[in-house]
Formats: sequence, structure tokens, C-alpha cells
Amino acid sequence: MRWVMKKKVNDYVNKQAIREVLGGLLQDPSLIRKFKISQNDFPEKFHKLIFSSINNLYKNGAEVIDAVAIDEYLSHYETQYQIFTKNEGVSFIEKVQEMALPCNFKYYYDQLKKFSLLRRYVENGWDVSDFFDPDEIDPLTIENQRKKLDECDIQDIINHFKKKHSQIIAPFLSTEGRDSKKAGVGGHEQKERWKQDTAWGIGYSSSYLTTALHGIRKRRFNVKSAGTGVGKTRTSIADIGYSCAPYYYDKSLGKWCENPNGKHNGALYIGTEMELLAEIDPILWAYIADVPQDHIEFNMYEEGEEERVDKAIDILENESNIWFEYVPEYDANTLEEIIENHKLEHNIEYVWFDYIAATVELNSEFAAESKTKMVVREDQVLANLSKKLKNFTRKFDVSIDSFTQVTGDFKNEANRDQTIVRGAKSIIDKADGALIAMPPTEKELKKVEPITRELINQPKPNLIYSLYKNRGGKWDKIKIWLYIDYSTMRAHDLFVTDYEYKLIKDIEKTYINVDDSEFASNKASRKPLDNLTISENAGEEIKF
Repeated sequence: MRWVMKKKVNDYVNKQAIREVLGGLLQDPSLIRKFKISQNDFPEKFHKLIFSSINNLYKNGAEVIDAVAIDEYLSHYETQYQIFTKNEGVSFIEKVQEMALPCNFKYYYDQLKKFSLLRRYVENGWDVSDFFDPDEIDPLTIENQRKKLDECDIQDIINHFKKKHSQIIAPFLSTEGRDSKKAGVGGHEQKERWKQDTAWGIGYSSSYLTTALHGIRKRRFNVKSAGTGVGKTRTSIADIGYSCAPYYYDKSLGKWCENPNGKHNGALYIGTEMELLAEIDPILWAYIADVPQDHIEFNMYEEGEEERVDKAIDILENESNIWFEYVPEYDANTLEEIIENHKLEHNIEYVWFDYIAATVELNSEFAAESKTKMVVREDQVLANLSKKLKNFTRKFDVSIDSFTQVTGDFKNEANRDQTIVRGAKSIIDKADGALIAMPPTEKELKKVEPITRELINQPKPNLIYSLYKNRGGKWDKIKIWLYIDYSTMRAHDLFVTDYEYKLIKDIEKTYINVDDSEFASNKASRKPLDNLTISENAGEEIKF
């Protein structure tokens, strides 16, 4: 079998190129210095022997290399000399030395190297018939192959097979975090889709935040940072209720209403701190039923409240697609597995991860991946996690909203950006949107007094979303001032300022309205339901 393969490989040869190159070297042995030639460029032992003889004689100082010199040199090596004489070596050398044309040497050298490269591919099982097929008998095909080989260089051949190799392995490579397309391909279709849904996601409980971020959108990774006790978990649960609960109770109407964000949104909350049934679930019941949480936990129901809570529980259990996971210790692989399982089993589209922090498992995972035995830094670990979370949004076609603690001089209202994000500023590098959630300081409230005086019958703001990063968005470096009813987590947007506390008048509230009639075809239209200014909302009851 080895002999058959060898014979096959040796068929990939340009004999004229071999003769011209050997003849040229005999005429001018110094060409050995100028051109990269090796024994492997000659498939047959006889030609290898001639080249080796020329090479060795020249490097040992021979000034004239001809048939006589090579015959005498090889006569000292019995086996090699037998090959030389069997192939009429003297006659061969005299003939090629006489016939070679120095002006053609470069051309035939290139041909020699091209065929040497093709043989290397053939030896490794590649089909090189695009360039040369020794079994081809059609004159026209042979001519076309010869022309193609003449027109390309070594790098062209290598690139040709690199491309083939890439096409072979592409389906088997990890595509996490990667995407590829030709510019413009699918552009018209995308443009038409934007006519229908205007690139909106589903809504946040803050309608101003919906405006700024264009809602909760798939393949987006947003990070909210807050201090202990500010309510980052509770506000995330509120966002889940607002965007993904199929129904909610509207006190102003005195009835249950369909969620305008759609009734089929799949949500996943991954928590690392709070007990799911005892702490997380009741927050969602309170939000959906618009019943204070302490009324639920301490059995202090007012008229009609318990019935609404029972209804909220039934809605969540029987009609919602909202799921909770509790993972006190985790690494990136654990998070990936959880998201993937819920994506496959429940078609979740929106993920909340509470929250980003360095764990023993994350440290070990990062150390193993980086193959380091040194102590890893917290910022390295968290930056790596942030990168993976962003990749998960693309891999599973989901949104991920995550949370961090703040540290440092977080009470200084001037530092409402990545400088106070705990563990790693580089967490924010991979985020599409990032904000700081903090209650306003007395100093801040003083600065916006001229604005709050104009809000008739409105509560004082008790929370600020300082949006300092918004990739691709119009609105960033803005402060969204809200009142949160922490008993029910219903949010009331008040106004928006810049970081200098100047009122922004041209930002509008955005509400999302999804046409669920199109759900079956997964072509839900997402359009702003309403755009309302502050003055129009003065005195308005808090609601969806």
C-alpha cells in the first residue's frame, strides 16, 4: 500500500522544471544561495542525488561542477553511485547542463516549488485536482490546469487550501460570541422588519429607561450597579413582572389587564442570594396584584387583596413563562448550562442574573482556563465573566440584565459611573448599557428643587437611574428620577436630567404594545404605545 501511494505522489511532477533547475544549478551553482531548494523538491531518488551532489560540492568550495566532478564525488558512495550509473547520470548531467536557459531559471524554479507543495498536500490526503490531475486525458482540461498553475504563486495555492480547510471545519468550531456576514446581505429584510417593530424590545418598568435603551432587547447585555439595600433585586423582579407577566391588576381601572408587552414572554431569573419561594416569589405576587408585600407576608389583607394575590399566583403558575433559579455558588459553565436548559425547554428570551461577584468556582475556572498557578485577580475573573455573559446573549439569542455592587466613594454623587463598580471596571467594557441605581442625596434633591416644585401632587423621587453607558443609543449620561413604591415595586417615572442636573425636556416616555395575534409566527410587532410628557402625567396614578 505504501508503494502504491508513493507512486501516486510521484506522479505529481513537472519533469521539464526538474531538468531546467538542475541544469541551471550546474551552470551557476551560486543560485543555491539565492533560491530556497531542498531534496524534497525532487520526487525521485536520482534527481535528489544530483541536487545533493551539486549542493555539497558547491558548499565545499568546488568552482566547477559538471558530470566529471559529480561522477568522481559519487564514486565514493557505493549505493548512491549505483543509482547514478543505473540512470546514466553522466549523460543526463551533460544534456541538462547544455540545454538549460539561464533566463528561464526563475520560471522553472517556481514550477518546481509549486509541484513540491502539491505533492505535500497529496501526501496528506488532499485532492489537488483543481491545479493538477496526472490522470487527466482531456487536452483542454490539461491546458486549463496548466494555465491556472502558471497564473498563481505559492501563496495562492496555500490560500486556496486554507479556504477549503476553513469550509470543512467551520461547522465544528465554537461560534460563541462570533458572527459573520457580507456587508449588505439581509439588509433590505432587516430594514423592512424595522418598519414593523422599530427595533424595540419589551419594556422596562421605567418608561424613560425603555426610551433610552429601546427596551429589553435580545443580544444585549446590560449592567445595573447599586449599593446594599437599594433594591437591585427588587427592581429586577419588578422589571420581570412589568415585561413578562401575562396579566396585571390596574387599580385605576379596578380590573385585570393583559400585559401590553405580550403574554408569552419567557423570562429567567438567576439569583445568588435570596430564597426563591420565601423572598423572590412574594415580590412578584405583590407587583402583579398591586398588593403591599407586607400585607401578604403578615396576613394583613384589605378588602379584595387576598383574592388578587391568589389570582396573581394562579397566573404565574398556569399562564406565565417565568422561571427562577437559585445558585449560591457558580462558575460561567454553570450559568451557561442553566441558560441553555431553559432556552431549550422553555424558550426563555430574557434573563436576569443577580449578581456578578467573584466566587471560588469562578476563580478556579479562570485559573484552569488561563493555565496559571498564580493567584488570580478579582478584576480578571469578573472581566472574564462579563465577556462570557455577553457571548451568551449571542449564543442563545437572549437578553441578559445583570447586577453588581458598588464600592469606593459611592456616596459622592459625582461618581455615578464605572468608577464605583465593585471588583472590575472592565465588567462594563462588554456591557451594552450600564447604570447606577442610587437613592438621591440631600444635596442632589436640593439641586433639582426647581424641577420638583413644578410636579404637582407627585411624590418626591426616591431612586435615580444614572445611565452612563448606552452603546449605539441617543441617550446616555442621563439621570432618570423615579419614585418606587417599595411595598409593591410599582415604578413612577418623574423626570430626566443630565449629569449637571439640568432638565431634559425632549425625552419622552415609551410604552410597548405587542400584537400577540402574531405570536404564533414569532413576528410580534413592538411599537411605542404612548409617548407622554411630564406635564401630561402630572397627578397620574402609578400604573403600567
